[in-house]
Amino acid sequence: MRNKPVSIWDLEAAAATHRQAKSFRKCVYIALPKNSINLPLSSPAEDAATREDDQPAWERMEEDEEDLPQSSFNSTLKKEPSPKNPSACKAKTSELDDVPQAGPIDDALRLHVNMTRPSSNRHWWPIHPIEPYATAQKIVSTIQRQLHRIQNQSAGALNTEGILNLVEFDMIPEIAFILGFPEEFVAQTAPPKKFCIGPNGLEPIIHVLCHLRRFLFLGPNFDLSTALVVCWVEEVDKYGAAIYSALFSFRIGVERDEYDPSQFVLMRKIMRVNSAMFPEAEESERFTVLGLSVWSDKPESFAARLAVDFELDGEGRISNNNCLRLGRHGLDGFMYLVDDILDVLPINHDSYIHCHEYEADSL
Repeated sequence: MRNKPVSIWDLEAAAATHRQAKSFRKCVYIALPKNSINLPLSSPAEDAATREDDQPAWERMEEDEEDLPQSSFNSTLKKEPSPKNPSACKAKTSELDDVPQAGPIDDALRLHVNMTRPSSNRHWWPIHPIEPYATAQKIVSTIQRQLHRIQNQSAGALNTEGILNLVEFDMIPEIAFILGFPEEFVAQTAPPKKFCIGPNGLEPIIHVLCHLRRFLFLGPNFDLSTALVVCWVEEVDKYGAAIYSALFSFRIGVERDEYDPSQFVLMRKIMRVNSAMFPEAEESERFTVLGLSVWSDKPESFAARLAVDFELDGEGRISNNNCLRLGRHGLDGFMYLVDDILDVLPINHDSYIHCHEYEADSL
């Protein structure tokens, strides 16, 4: 037997499917009084070289999760995990209704969603998993999978306590470095070495924190107290705020043509490098598309006005280069509209996908 406290997986597993069933004929569960010290299980004959004490919980779960029976995610929690940081337990409010449905991690996701791999290698966009992200992403993927399972009531799902234990004891220690980003950006003239975006950087962490935050708002349905839910939401928001601040600082210090979608990158580079080639638009030459709002006007209106402003032919190509004029009444003003679509307009907005397509096609 392993020298480790009885875990949630031990308690939830039936004798017939217990991972130790092949080695032991019977499984014995020992229930201790609340707040008692965990009772370690050990064998004098155990070989210290093969002990699993130091094996992370998410690795043990990866090995065992296929053997776990489906747990009841409405079961009553006997112990409610709390955020690792004690200050997070002093919630600012005890009412979940007072907590915004969207948090800073949602704002971070919005900033990151249209950021793409640069044309040249940059340390802040790794093409392969690197530390500290490589280790963090393993537990992140496990938690993401378990969140889907528990919400879909799928086989092998942990209960809410199991999910929060993974977050508290396995994920948070691996992503704690994120909290230092805001100060590091202030102290350095270049992005910090540990700051990485994209699929091998912050992207999976952002997604799992967004998912976790949405899941927490279902807390009362999973027998979590409102006060505990608020504490956990504040803990997620702490990381969300650090990520958002870092992304915001990064985008201020790095040219957009380093990370924007490729079709917009080309236009930005042309405008920046060859600005002397284009005259500046007068107010009388103001693009008609600049009178539209990405929030309220229909995509068809954008398409019609772009066709006029860029003098597009039947195949959607610019027929007269004289229309390419800079300034707030011309291309610069148009790119402000593009920025709103890329950075601000909610991705679930009715016009988002269509506006994105029209703007990209016009370039």
